Amino acid sequence: MTMPRMTITLDISCTAIRLLAARGRRAEKWASAPVQPGMIAQGLILDPEALGARIKGLMQAGNMSGRKVVASITGLYSICRLVRLPQLLAKESKGEGPVMQAATAAMPVPLEELYVSWQTIDDDEVGPLAFVIGTPRNIVDAQMQALRSAGISARILNLKAMALIRLLNPQNALIVNMEPDSLDIALMLDGLPLAMRTVVQQPDISLEERIESLATNLEQTTLFHDYRSPGRLIGPDLPLLLAGQVADDPAVPVMVQDTIPYPLAPLEIPMEYPRNLPIYQYAVNIGLALAEVSMARKMKADEQIPEETETDE
Repeated sequence: MTMPRMTITLDISCTAIRLLAARGRRAEKWASAPVQPGMIAQGLILDPEALGARIKGLMQAGNMSGRKVVASITGLYSICRLVRLPQLLAKESKGEGPVMQAATAAMPVPLEELYVSWQTIDDDEVGPLAFVIGTPRNIVDAQMQALRSAGISARILNLKAMALIRLLNPQNALIVNMEPDSLDIALMLDGLPLAMRTVVQQPDISLEERIESLATNLEQTTLFHDYRSPGRLIGPDLPLLLAGQVADDPAVPVMVQDTIPYPLAPLEIPMEYPRNLPIYQYAVNIGLALAEVSMARKMKADEQIPEETETDE
């Protein structure tokens, strides 16, 4: 049996760099370092060279080697949309044409300002349903420059919220990544990512202010969904999962349960990990490692398809 290759995952926030090395579904080692003032502000990397040097030094200190990583990217200013592709359009056009046409209509900014990625997540008699993400080019370009300065490149680049979704066992749930500088919120219903948003916060606000901000932004997220889908309103029994550095504080679950109507569900990690791994802080990294596992499984399945077999890909 072939041993899975080592995957290095990288999560960057305004306050910390976190690395986690996993082999398949087993986390093996991790390391973190603070981000120096002036490197990142409002989600934008201001000094890619200095940040790259910091990443390189952390990889060396953590004894993690490799030229490629699976990295997160901030969801700030990113746009996520579910778009339906009419069957006729999807059949008559091949490649990215149908998705880009639908994305042009759905995105509130010109596509020239975004890097656009998508994944078909459902297909029925109405037409394929695609999840489309538009990420500002300046944010992606700055992060790629920082990675180059560290001597590495990204094999996979995922929004933090997309990485978090891989940790959800329920088909219906809210999950929030609570960092000192931001909130990443993802809403999953019937196994589909229906809403994602990232909110910037001041790192020095009180815990009470953080919980109030969380309550407000969860309400805005669910109200937005209910407005767009009046036939499928979100009920008070939707599970809420917490992750991130702030969620490591034992006072947070108590305050959240006293303030927010949704019942808290435990963060169950679908991989093996040492007991001393702070899973809340490394939740995004774990989701990134699972993204690599998913991609490796898909590539293996594709290799087993005979060349003469017709597929939808």
